[in-house]
Amino acid sequence: MIKHFKYFSFLLVISFLVGCANNEETAEEAYINDVVRAYETAQTAVTSGNYRRAIGLFENIQSRFPFSDLSTQIQLELMYAYYKSGAKEQTIDQTEAFIRENPTSPNIDYALYIQALAHFEEEPDILEKTFNKDMNKRPPSDVETSFSILERLVTRYPASDYAADAELRMIYLKNRLAAYENIVADYYIRSGAYVAALNRSKDALEKYNGVPSNEESLQIMLKAYQALGMTDLANDTRSVLINNYGSSQERFNSSQDTFIGPQETLNSSQDTFIGAQERLNSSQDVFISPQERLNSSQDTFIGHQETLNSSQDTFIGAQERLNSSQDTFIGAQERLNSSQDTFISPQERELSENKQNDQPQKEAPKFWQRIKTLLPKTLNRNK
Repeated sequence: MIKHFKYFSFLLVISFLVGCANNEETAEEAYINDVVRAYETAQTAVTSGNYRRAIGLFENIQSRFPFSDLSTQIQLELMYAYYKSGAKEQTIDQTEAFIRENPTSPNIDYALYIQALAHFEEEPDILEKTFNKDMNKRPPSDVETSFSILERLVTRYPASDYAADAELRMIYLKNRLAAYENIVADYYIRSGAYVAALNRSKDALEKYNGVPSNEESLQIMLKAYQALGMTDLANDTRSVLINNYGSSQERFNSSQDTFIGPQETLNSSQDTFIGAQERLNSSQDVFISPQERLNSSQDTFIGHQETLNSSQDTFIGAQERLNSSQDTFIGAQERLNSSQDTFISPQERELSENKQNDQPQKEAPKFWQRIKTLLPKTLNRNK
């Protein structure tokens, strides 16, 4: 009897432990599903253009898991959502925080690109909107900042997916800066400060050589030299104008002491690139970069730094790119191990290969492994 009682007691203990384990598993499952639903809902909000809702959801996830592998991915999602919602200051803060906290991240080029775009798009203030002021006459402080960031991107990451588009934007910004110098120089001409006008136009030619506004700079120099009676220098300047822009382009009306002809101006109302530069589609509030092209067959576009893996015909992550040289995913999402049909995190890969670090790496918590297996592997963003 005692033997049977002991056996029965043992079964009760085992049943109790199993029940506790099942309850714990159920709570964990509910928690995981909650995270996955929040992430998927945020992605749906981004796809539909409801960026403010997406921001709230991403911020909530980030606050709950600030030190997880998912946190870096959420930072990238947030900077994109901030930018698309027009929250300039938040975009800049988010990109700066990402660069500061992840100095060796392979996505630094994307953070720099978004940061440059935030400075790139100048918004008129209330007075400028009310009186319809020309944005070209505003001191281009943001333009200079954007140019500096793009220059840093192109210099440090010449092979980046964003380098080609950054170079085109730099050409546009150079012309914008040169145009502002010409506006100031023209003011000096009208004020009779011909030497100051010469200095401004010369600076524009030296700093921003090779842009359309150079023609206007030369015309200002021609007028200043003539006003100062420097005939030889005026003739030399006229020769440069004719040789570079043709006699039909340089039309000087000496009787009115003004220069007439086609002057290159920035079309700020339409926010377009000049010459060979790409046009910003401000009416649709999208930017199209070389690696973010519309996939017309699927009616989707690639949002952050997502690149189309044509060999697998899938989108990888939200803005993650496949680093084929290292055979790993770049970003927060794990590489799909097709042989095991499971996701393997970078920490687990380093542990198994034992090549990257002599010190043993801790295995990623089972909790996060399970979350990542449930997160969507394909994120389609419609235009």
